[in-house]
Amino acid sequence: MSVRGRIRAGAALAATALAALSITGGSSTAHAAPAYQNGFIVYGTGGGWYEVGYDGSNLHLVSGGDVVSVAYSQDGQKVAYITWDHESHEVQVFAGPVAGGVRYLGTNQQVSGLGWTADGSKIIIGGLNAVPVDGPWRGIPGDSCGDLVKRVTMAGYVFVQRQCPEDRVPYLAMSRPGDATLTNVSPHSDAVVSPDGTRLAWLVRDSGTSLGIVAQEVGGHDQGYRVTTITGGSDSVRLGGFGPDGGIVYSNTDLNGVSSIRTVADAPGATPRTVISGIDQPGTLQAVSGPSNLLSRPAVDRVGGADRIGTAIWASRWAFDGAGQPGRRAATAVLARSDTFPDALTGTALATQTGGPLLLTPGHALDPGVGAELTRILPAGATVYLLGGPDALSPAVADAVRALGFTPARLGGADRSAPAAAVATAIAGPHPTSVLLATGADFPDALTAGVAAGQQRYQASGGGVVLLTDGRTMPPATRAYLDALTQPRPAVYAVGGPAATALRSAYPQWTDTVPLVGADRYGTAAAVATSALYGTGAPPIFGPGTGTRYTTAAVATGLNFPDALSAGALAGSRNGPLLLAGPDGLTAQEIGILTAAHVSGIVVAGGPAAVSPQSLTNTANGVFGPNNWSSFTNRTAPPLR
Repeated sequence: MSVRGRIRAGAALAATALAALSITGGSSTAHAAPAYQNGFIVYGTGGGWYEVGYDGSNLHLVSGGDVVSVAYSQDGQKVAYITWDHESHEVQVFAGPVAGGVRYLGTNQQVSGLGWTADGSKIIIGGLNAVPVDGPWRGIPGDSCGDLVKRVTMAGYVFVQRQCPEDRVPYLAMSRPGDATLTNVSPHSDAVVSPDGTRLAWLVRDSGTSLGIVAQEVGGHDQGYRVTTITGGSDSVRLGGFGPDGGIVYSNTDLNGVSSIRTVADAPGATPRTVISGIDQPGTLQAVSGPSNLLSRPAVDRVGGADRIGTAIWASRWAFDGAGQPGRRAATAVLARSDTFPDALTGTALATQTGGPLLLTPGHALDPGVGAELTRILPAGATVYLLGGPDALSPAVADAVRALGFTPARLGGADRSAPAAAVATAIAGPHPTSVLLATGADFPDALTAGVAAGQQRYQASGGGVVLLTDGRTMPPATRAYLDALTQPRPAVYAVGGPAATALRSAYPQWTDTVPLVGADRYGTAAAVATSALYGTGAPPIFGPGTGTRYTTAAVATGLNFPDALSAGALAGSRNGPLLLAGPDGLTAQEIGILTAAHVSGIVVAGGPAAVSPQSLTNTANGVFGPNNWSSFTNRTAPPLR
């Protein structure tokens, strides 16, 4: 049979086998990470490509041939795979619907990994090229950097293993929707990534014949820990990814060449569980997230409690699962005084970049509900940041945090600008990726700035920071931090008119600073949301080409600070902006921003007294269209979108 004939026969076999598959779907739930609720394991050997359930059931052959790589779309309805033809020495790429219609796309010697864009319309091949699966197909582009797609998250983040000719060693890189370049996020190029993009796991080589699996939060806010130790040779273990229970899937081959597939919980010193044994050593192994539980209609969530403290707790419940559970994990938490805003203004940037919520408590004692939420989300010994000095949060608050088994860390100072400088130092020292200045005399500009600064948390240089001006003047603590910046100086943004005036007056020689100034607080929030902090405006590597980087945005009233504090940290956890609503909802400018970004979710912080039902409806109708969205109240860790 000719090469073309073998290709057609292989495609027909794959289509027939795939048509017979039964992939379990799921309905929307109020719990986290749909990727952890369904799924299966795919492994390929020289004899074919197999699927097996996480409990070892339903093992079956999908297609024959030497399968190099397999990738499913987020909804589980499409598949792409690569095979190697030993006679022609060609890499062959196939893609199409799971239920039939898989077709041959092309060949290329340099393709080694595939992925799907988040919407399932394109396959990602080789050198970060997103190719429409429905054609027209004009060949597979080359790949000078040897990119291997590792994971496309549910929010559309693309993680790849990369080593360009100028790189000495490979590394793990990431592209967010709207990015025109890749960001180096880890030296562990072989790491697998969780479906929500928050966790990494990789192999470490011990002395002798043992290996270990190490897990860590993306961005390195925790120090990582050894999950388990495995006895075997250096080539005997292969990582497959994170499974439906949040654990890590891997294969292990003994000295006789017999392999097993196992899972192990993402926890220190966990005990592995065998899924299936007695198989040939897999050449490819993947944990498939399975059909997602993403809602078919856009979601508008309201998170709100009886008061500002309760709203902050509900925002934390929306953003994070419980400690030790699969899904979205909190690494830290930030506490701020509930009755005034100055100390808390830069807490949003800190919470976002350290991987936790911003919670409010009375200054004299830790609120019991806040203590319960800390216990729910944080691992033992986690750091809890206290914003402000003892007059803001008393020693009794620190003692209560310590009594719960956590480590309090106070960031304070003599005036309202000093805690901001202390937070900036904690985030990035003297070498931040970006500096955002906002007035500390009022809350709106600093809160929207804090969310934007948090988007820099993947940068190796140190992240983004927010500093406060004293209205239109530059206070000593802020000036001292700016004067100590390492060179070359990072990007500096002035958020709002007062900060822009203070910056021009104090540093007239800095002619390359960027003003983000609107006609009012709503216009300034819009300017921040469309700034380069969320997207360069250049054509992105993947995505719709809007130049934006978010699928979810948070909305809070622009008339008071508490709900905007908790909403900012929530928005930062989902990599979206904070927009401010007036009595009638978002402005036309703000609605236009979310419409252009094609967001799939909006989270409104605050009860009806803060953001009225009519204001919520006006906002949702403006972004999604009348009657084209679903409304929810106080969901706990809803499906990621």
